[in-house]
Amino acid sequence: MAEISGEVCGEEDFPNVKVEHQETFLGHTSPISRCCFSASGNTIASASLDGTVRYDSSTPVSRNATIYCGMEILSLDWECKSDRLLLIGTSDGCIKAWNVDAKRVVCDLNTTQAFPSVFDIKCSPVEPIFVSAAGSGGAGSNYFDNLGFASLTVWNMKMWKPMTVLPLGEDPPAITSLCFNHNGKILAASAVDGMIHMFGIWCTKL
Repeated sequence: MAEISGEVCGEEDFPNVKVEHQETFLGHTSPISRCCFSASGNTIASASLDGTVRYDSSTPVSRNATIYCGMEILSLDWECKSDRLLLIGTSDGCIKAWNVDAKRVVCDLNTTQAFPSVFDIKCSPVEPIFVSAAGSGGAGSNYFDNLGFASLTVWNMKMWKPMTVLPLGEDPPAITSLCFNHNGKILAASAVDGMIHMFGIWCTKL
């Protein structure tokens, strides 16, 4: 039994779900670590452990390309208002803004040396900003300890400069995932210590 909109529904009340295989994109030679759809849903980007990023579109296929970054890709996200910009975060503290139409990097950003691993990138659904979650790297005995401490930075996508660093307290555990709500006013950041940090985001005119 399940409850939907306050009503209890039996199994017979659910519609049938039809699933069909549509397409397979090839090109990566190593395990894929990330994938995400563009704003329109027409293009999918994927990152591989070998340091390459691909984006594939059913139409037109001429837009398809492979980006060679040379470092492990830890994060991907599309600009939310178009299919034009793809943001790529790497394990050496680099954030690349790739223009899909021009097929080139339009901006290279770098986190501070203290936080070289860009674990996640998330674009606002409303404002021309994005947030990066970077980690310091640690010397622990397990995977999560090796992520180190966290840093959250808000970036201006018009000037391609950092705007502010969000407060997380002293020596905060690494942030592994970011998510904006529907209007971009609230950012959720999940940490390896089991906490979810919530931030109110208000932008003056950019």
